[in-house]
Amino acid sequence: MQAVSVAHFWRLGEQVSSSKAPTGRATALDAELFAIRLGVVKATSFDVKCIVIITDSLTTARRAVDASVHLGQAYSLC
Repeated sequence: MQAVSVAHFWRLGEQVSSSKAPTGRATALDAELFAIRLGVVKATSFDVKCIVIITDSLTTARRAVDASVHLGQAYSLC
């Protein structure tokens, strides 16, 4: 069984887009990191001034912007 990462995009209280991609056989951390990356990459294709990321994992959010060597580094934003 493989994980799927999903990101939803909202503007002014209305969903404007959604992206999902197979993450493959990955840990939950890798799948969440990929979902954050997927969302940020898609969001930057819109004309936006602010990106809000909602996640249930503070550890994942911290790793998304961690430039050091760590598991899941391929999905980090740095």
